[in-house]
Amino acid sequence: MNKEELIALGLTKELADKMIAKYENMIPKNRFDTVNEKLKKAEADLKERDTQIEGLKNADINIEEMKKQIEALQLENKTKDEEYQANLKKIKIDAAIETSLVNAKAKDIKTVKKLLELDKIELKDDSIIGLDEQIKLLTENEVTKSLFNIEKAEEKLNGFKPVEGNGNKGGNQEVTLGGALDNYFSKIKF
Repeated sequence: MNKEELIALGLTKELADKMIAKYENMIPKNRFDTVNEKLKKAEADLKERDTQIEGLKNADINIEEMKKQIEALQLENKTKDEEYQANLKKIKIDAAIETSLVNAKAKDIKTVKKLLELDKIELKDDSIIGLDEQIKLLTENEVTKSLFNIEKAEEKLNGFKPVEGNGNKGGNQEVTLGGALDNYFSKIKF
């Protein structure tokens, strides 16, 4: 998150500077999850393939049987790699969805995520296609826009101007408690 995004969320410039200074070297959670998943998969694959190689070394079989066993292991490894790629793709899509919903100021990410048509969202070259359109439709729909913290320009208050009244003759003069009491009691006749 950069300084402008923090200020847009309502922080002052000083607080935004402090946040950036303290957390500038942090890795986003979705990036951490992706790299962590890749590392776990690589470690598991390495252990499994070492076991497979040891099994082949210790096997007492002829060359034809060994070729068949190698082909079977290659097919098994290919299937596991495809499953891993699908899982990694799902993690990337989930992370992108959550990030987009946070940026769209969703009040409850899990609830809004259930409203998305996930089968229409796809990952191409590390970019998500179809997500922004769905979020835009949800934020514009009369039924679902209450799920987002959307600020309209006309709803923002820029300050308060006191109403002119009898006790405030100048319009913009400051009224103190003592002045208000004095004004009240001066009108009452004893």
